[in-house]
Amino acid sequence: MNAEEFKKVVSELKERPVPGKHVYVWNGDENALFEIVGKGLAREFDLAKDIQVDGSYDHSETGFPRLIEKAFERRLFEFYSEVSDLKKQQILIVSSSSILARYKMGLTVFYDYYLGDRTMVVFVVPKPQVLANFPDYVRYDPDETLKYLGNLVQPENIVE
Repeated sequence: MNAEEFKKVVSELKERPVPGKHVYVWNGDENALFEIVGKGLAREFDLAKDIQVDGSYDHSETGFPRLIEKAFERRLFEFYSEVSDLKKQQILIVSSSSILARYKMGLTVFYDYYLGDRTMVVFVVPKPQVLANFPDYVRYDPDETLKYLGNLVQPENIVE
């Protein structure tokens, strides 16, 4: 999907609730996304900054992602409750989406606690920047987050 097609989807949601659950991946500059969506319709959610995880967490590979997911549940429930109470539409713009790829987390929590006819989620995956020289022991794939999220949404829901 290109930006013009995505603008049409956003315009439709601005006018009225749209049946279904809508999830998109924005591969590009976050500021350009905000220009399309507009501040009135957008709600920012930075997965790295807006989530607090208890310091006494389980250090296992499965324990920590579960704690993150629980924190997501609480925040998404709050966001959805606000939208429901005001009876307005909202687009949740999610940054730091690499956390989902890092911990191999699915999108079920977003479907269960936020998505509805009045809401939409857009995961921001910035285009890779020029890479510095990393040491040999560092594994870095600049497209990892896009590949991961691309496998979780329909191909036509990736906006480039």
